[in-house]
Amino acid sequence: MNGPTDHISVYLEIVDIEKYCLGWEVYASFKLFVFDQKRDQFVTIQDADGEIRRFHDVKTEWGFNKFLSLDSFNCHCNGYLVNDCCVFGAEVFVHERSGKREFLSMIKDPPNGVMTWKLENFSALNKAAYYSQVFAIGDLKWKLLLYPKGISDGVPKAISLFLCSCDCLDHCFQSEHKYFAEFKLRIRDQINNNHVENSGKHWFSNSLNEWGFSKFLSLTDLQDYVQGVS
Repeated sequence: MNGPTDHISVYLEIVDIEKYCLGWEVYASFKLFVFDQKRDQFVTIQDADGEIRRFHDVKTEWGFNKFLSLDSFNCHCNGYLVNDCCVFGAEVFVHERSGKREFLSMIKDPPNGVMTWKLENFSALNKAAYYSQVFAIGDLKWKLLLYPKGISDGVPKAISLFLCSCDCLDHCFQSEHKYFAEFKLRIRDQINNNHVENSGKHWFSNSLNEWGFSKFLSLTDLQDYVQGVS
């Protein structure tokens, strides 16, 4: 970098960065000093007022391009340069990272984005809930959750259908990962092709790892063989 010609520029640089993992970052506040050899003390010429700086693979140094004027530095009365010798110092405080970083990647129109779950003998299903087989879209795994009699209190009126993130169920309790998905859930009309579908959008996380519709389709409509829905 090109600094001013009438000042000394001093910077603090982090080294041995090849040892760090990809995406590394270090947070630090610091002060830079010059030693007054006449008075035997370090003098803070300029500091960052305690501001925390982020060092990372793109920005490995922070400092001051006008740390000290050459006139002040060369003046014998200040004691910064004695017998062609000068001394600089630094005080560095490394801080724990308190903030959270979020990374967003998107899979648009992913391959194999459609999953089919066929249920045989639907009228004989006697459990409260059923999970489909696991299916993968990109690097993420999903499954469907069906309540044949619904999840509402009282007399069953509609079936309930949800999309579940297997990655959140398995891993999110150990991390802060979230997955956003835009999806459609559909029950196929096997006779007339008048399919019933609902669309949803949701951030899947450990606490909200499933999303869907508690009243997806009424049981009356489901049992109407004229519609051919199953």
